Amino acid sequence: RVFNVLRGESFAAEYKDLLADPKTRDSVKPEIRWNAAVGSVPGAARMADLARRDLSKYTAQVRVLFEDVDILCAPATLDAAFDASVRYPTHQVGQDFSDYLGWMRPVCLVTVMLCPAIVLPCGFLEDGRPVGLQLVAPPGRDDLVLEAAAHLE
Repeated sequence: RVFNVLRGESFAAEYKDLLADPKTRDSVKPEIRWNAAVGSVPGAARMADLARRDLSKYTAQVRVLFEDVDILCAPATLDAAFDASVRYPTHQVGQDFSDYLGWMRPVCLVTVMLCPAIVLPCGFLEDGRPVGLQLVAPPGRDDLVLEAAAHLE
């Protein structure tokens, strides 16, 4: 929720003029229009304030996590690479995603951690599709995530 609300707020502000102009609105891809709509609903400012409060709690938990963990390893996505003709996956293992961000929820969660992260290819599924591994370091430790990535590369 934090990611979607704050992204919506950002997109609503960033694309306000393009989306307000009937001449340019249709040139904006649907996913951007959706994000901006999330940030434009009645009560969006209040939701963003609550999201920032939650983000503050979340980042405090992240600091605690990294007291005991040097590098967090997580999946990069909820799906492996997909065919280029597919705009984005809409479901995986019988689960429908509620929005276009569903398949990449792990990177959305890491984004709100406010930590340096990198995604590396780490293997292949039986059908040959590559999968990625996300490495996450404590806030401000870009050097650590780059060092870990270099070791794994």
